[in-house]
Amino acid sequence: MARSAGKVKGAEHGAPVRAHRELRPPYCAVCILCFAGLGAICATEAACLGFERLWTRRLRNYELLYGRIDAARLRDLRRLRSAEDILLALTKPRRVIGRGDIRLGRTLAGDVIANAIPWRFAPAEARTFACFVKQDRDYRLHRKAIETHLRDALAQALPRWRAADPATVEVWGLWTKAELVVALRLTDNGFRYRGRPPTSRPGALRPTIAAALALQAGLAPGQVVLDPMCGTGTLLDECRALEPEAIWTGCDLSLDALRLSVCPAANRICTDAKRLCLANGSVDRIVCNPPWGRQYGHDPPTLYRRAFAEFRRVLRPRGRMTILAESETTALKALKRAGFDAATTASVQVRGVWARILRAMTRLE
Repeated sequence: MARSAGKVKGAEHGAPVRAHRELRPPYCAVCILCFAGLGAICATEAACLGFERLWTRRLRNYELLYGRIDAARLRDLRRLRSAEDILLALTKPRRVIGRGDIRLGRTLAGDVIANAIPWRFAPAEARTFACFVKQDRDYRLHRKAIETHLRDALAQALPRWRAADPATVEVWGLWTKAELVVALRLTDNGFRYRGRPPTSRPGALRPTIAAALALQAGLAPGQVVLDPMCGTGTLLDECRALEPEAIWTGCDLSLDALRLSVCPAANRICTDAKRLCLANGSVDRIVCNPPWGRQYGHDPPTLYRRAFAEFRRVLRPRGRMTILAESETTALKALKRAGFDAATTASVQVRGVWARILRAMTRLE
């Protein structure tokens, strides 16, 4: 079966999908994974697509949203921008402490597998599966034991399929608060990277985190939106996906980064964010991911102080700015000094470090 980047496999082919038997049709149970700290933003975005969240739990580096959606709207979830993965729950949450608690053979057999996996559409040579377990903490029972049990159960339910990595189909065990949910992964890496190879540039922002910033920016048609430190344009591209009728401008000191931009619709200017070649009051919205630590030769206090004063100059009265800041206290202090009213709207774990999404508005003099 050919795997199209960023598409929900079962829904794409029109295959029947069914949740575990705890939920009655037309609803199916769905698990959504997003980066730690983005659960509320992702849940709000998913609710607009028909997803009803039942609970949220923390995995290592991720948050797990468990809920339900009308099976006819399952394909709509592929429009999520802040989610890393979407999975169809095959079992209801089950308490798993010891080896004797993971008897899942009957649960994963028969019509549950037949309806959840679009096996009719896969050529024989592509009928492969893999099993993985993600957990919130270490348990006495090792996750490899659950992976082995899942693999054995699937091999019994699908005798003509073979285990492989990578595989056509992935079944995940999501183990939180000693409860295990077995789910079919409906997305692939192309979903989280928008069908492009992951960028290797230092400081590049993950598309799903960039989407979270864009969702907080309050974009509207016709607005002039600026990213004064745009790099390869990931943040602008996510903003464009949410509001294609805005006017986009990206600035960066690196001409190489601008040439590699993933947002060709933006006006690209090679300039210093601390000395923007833009007119006073010419911008409605600023979105930005400033460099962290001492990247590019500036410590955060100095960079924030000089850059935020310039951002204030180019913003229109009551213009808004949304940024991802490594140091919340330093950024808030610099924003206040530059003439902004600012507040923290969310926290997100980026490469093991907690960063803050800040939203600021120019203060009326």
